[in-house]
Amino acid sequence: KQVLPDYYLPQQLGPPGEFWWAIYGHLLSPSRGLLIQSSYLILALVGAIYGCKHLFRNLYFWVAVGWAGLHLIVISRNNCWYGGGSFGTRMFTEAFPAFVLLTLLVWSNVFMRLSSLLRRITLSLFIMLTGTSIFINTYQGLYNIYTSKWNIFPTWHVPANEYLFD
Repeated sequence: KQVLPDYYLPQQLGPPGEFWWAIYGHLLSPSRGLLIQSSYLILALVGAIYGCKHLFRNLYFWVAVGWAGLHLIVISRNNCWYGGGSFGTRMFTEAFPAFVLLTLLVWSNVFMRLSSLLRRITLSLFIMLTGTSIFINTYQGLYNIYTSKWNIFPTWHVPANEYLFD
C-alpha cells in the first residue's frame, strides 16, 4: 500500500526536453501563464530588480523567491505539467502566499523610495494590471464561450502544445 497518490511518484517526471517548454508555458502561455493571468506580478518582478540592493538583504525576500522558484521547477518537471483540461494558473496555488509576500516586500521597500510622480504611475499600473488579472480570471474564465467549449469537449487527452499556446 502506498501513502501518496501515483502523480507524486518519480515515474511521473516528464522528459528533460519538455522542461524549458513547461517553464515557458507556466510563465507565458495564454491559458496557464502566470505573468498573463496575474500580470500585476510583472511589477513585483521589476520592483525586485530595481530594489535589489535593499531586498537582497531581506530573509523573507529569499524565502519568497526560493519558494516560488522551487515550486516552478517541481511543477515543470511533471509529466502533465499543464495540469490537464482547465483554465488558469491552478498549478501555482501552493505558491500564491510566496507571490503575495514578494509583492508586499517590493511594495514596502521599493514603492516608498520612488518620487511622487513615479509612485502615482506605479500605483496606476498596479491597479490596471490587477483589474486585468481579475477580468481574465473571473469574466473570461466564467463567461467566455471558448471556456465553455473547452469544458464540453475536453482536450486534456490532446498534446498540451496544441492548445495551451493557442
